[in-house]
Amino acid sequence: MRTDNKLKGRDLINIGIYGAIYFVILFAVAMLGMIPIFLPLLSVLCRSSAASRSCCSSRRSRNPA
Repeated sequence: MRTDNKLKGRDLINIGIYGAIYFVILFAVAMLGMIPIFLPLLSVLCRSSAASRSCCSSRRSRNPA
């Protein structure tokens, strides 16, 4: 049983879309660092926003690699 693990056009489009969403969310969360009261929470917020985006993209992935 052979499986085709090559990236197709749809996979590349999903990578681009989720990559753009990742950078926009990370930029928006990082801008909270300009407000001094959010500085202690910044690392937690960045990690949680990046993890949620990563879970969404891995759930849509059809390839195991």
